[in-house]
Amino acid sequence: MKVRYVYYNKFSGQILEILRDKKRGSAPYIECDAKEVIPLIKGTKGINDLIVAYDKKDEKHKLVEKDNIIRLRNLGHKLYKIPYKKKGNFDLRLLIYEKSNVLEVTLDPTNFSSLFTTNFREQVKFEKGTEIRIFIKNKIGKKLQKTIVINGQEILDKGQLFYDISDIDLKDISFYTNQMFEKYIWYRGKSRFLSPIKDRIQFDINKADSKKQHEDFSYHLEIKRLKKGLEIKNNIDDPQLVKIFDPVEFFIVDKLDPNILYDGFELDLNDLKSKLILVPVSVDNGKAILYNHKYISVLFED
Repeated sequence: MKVRYVYYNKFSGQILEILRDKKRGSAPYIECDAKEVIPLIKGTKGINDLIVAYDKKDEKHKLVEKDNIIRLRNLGHKLYKIPYKKKGNFDLRLLIYEKSNVLEVTLDPTNFSSLFTTNFREQVKFEKGTEIRIFIKNKIGKKLQKTIVINGQEILDKGQLFYDISDIDLKDISFYTNQMFEKYIWYRGKSRFLSPIKDRIQFDINKADSKKQHEDFSYHLEIKRLKKGLEIKNNIDDPQLVKIFDPVEFFIVDKLDPNILYDGFELDLNDLKSKLILVPVSVDNGKAILYNHKYISVLFED
């Protein structure tokens, strides 16, 4: 059997060159029967019609004709430490919203589009069973705090997924993964729910872990969760002094996806004449409260 050496990009599977003899270098290669590459040499098939992909059944890398399936490389067991980087091109990005205790995972498939034919762009699928695993560890001691398993097809379809990370210490952490893609980044953000709404600002209401966090600061409104709803303590002596020109609007949303609205209420100048306000709405652990008034400071405390 005549052998040909097919060199390829280890992440995209793109064929770089086909040689009769081995060459020195770091690029990976596979050995093929010369008959397999004849169509490429004769030009009956283009070099961009094929990729080198890992065949799970045969447990080896081989030449595969491109279609609408994204086939990733053999991951092995070595973990890759994801770099902390606020800007830059990425295939997969992790963003921690510290105040909301939410991890946002974003996938950008444009960087590995060479893995599939562009004709199938809207029907592209990951190879069945593809999972992306993210390991969150302490920087010191590298103790594993949490493992997040992401369904490949789900994040490909949605582009972004959100995960509750309120059960781990976010102070000194690192992210690791089995490197399926070439470019990963992660960084920290303050709050996912800080975004413009018309000419006003929407804020999330932060839970306080202890009285020490806010003993030197007087909040305008303090919200407590009761069985029958919410109890709002009003610390505003004169509502006019905090420039309430519109009602303060509150939104009860899904903690991981604030686009899902469950309920809402508003407080106007007449409501704020009372020092204690009871609102019959439910806010369980899977929900968050948002409000949209930039002159009001609000505390939500169990």
